[in-house]
Amino acid sequence: MSAADVQACRALMRGGSKSFFLASLALPSRVRAPATALYAFCRVADDAIDTSTEPASALEVLRHRLDAIYAGAPGPEIADRALADVVGTMALPRTLLDALPDMAGVSNTVRKALIDARVGQGAYRANVLKLWGSQCAFTGCPLPAVLTASHAKPWHLCTQTERLDPYNGLLLAPHVDKLLDAGLIAFADDGRLLRKPDVSDAVMTSLGLDPKGRLRRLHAKHQPYIAAHRTLFGFDGDNTDPEVIMKSTHARNVSI
Repeated sequence: MSAADVQACRALMRGGSKSFFLASLALPSRVRAPATALYAFCRVADDAIDTSTEPASALEVLRHRLDAIYAGAPGPEIADRALADVVGTMALPRTLLDALPDMAGVSNTVRKALIDARVGQGAYRANVLKLWGSQCAFTGCPLPAVLTASHAKPWHLCTQTERLDPYNGLLLAPHVDKLLDAGLIAFADDGRLLRKPDVSDAVMTSLGLDPKGRLRRLHAKHQPYIAAHRTLFGFDGDNTDPEVIMKSTHARNVSI
């Protein structure tokens, strides 16, 4: 990234948000310029959509710009050039930028709710805590400070409504959340635990988890979301016992 492009991006940040600009000064030097470039592109993209008389067309242009950036052939815009450099050097996942179009055309209130829900915070977290009685849905851990308001159906597959729906939420201890997020465990419609072969009884015990555990309770509104998670990660029907899941997965030589 050229020094001129960095300065131009910094000017965009300074003019767009003084709080973001001041916060960026506290970042380590190795990430300060990439973070500034990312902000600059998001700022430009947001302004382009907000000021357009044809938001649908503006969204399509934004998608084409992202395609070019991730192909290593950005357009002449400074923010595009700078972001392309960040993508190349920092391996920035495309999914992060693909969320930009999803945020277009929504009110600031909804936008904030979506941002909070993405990181398991705000009203979404409060609603998930309420649903699960501020205890881990699997272990019963009663320390909300260490629990994650996770999405059963992954964020990138959800509509905006699904992203904010607390019934898509599973309040989980961190190690349970990691297992779920990696697709190593899932839950049947009755709350039974389903496991992939790598998650043996010994592994569960080493993590302090009950190999025969299950979700403490489950509402019918949870079921479409946990079913979507099972489908995504290749679990068999929701009536299959954990041991059968493990054997059938081995038989298909599925790599985890």
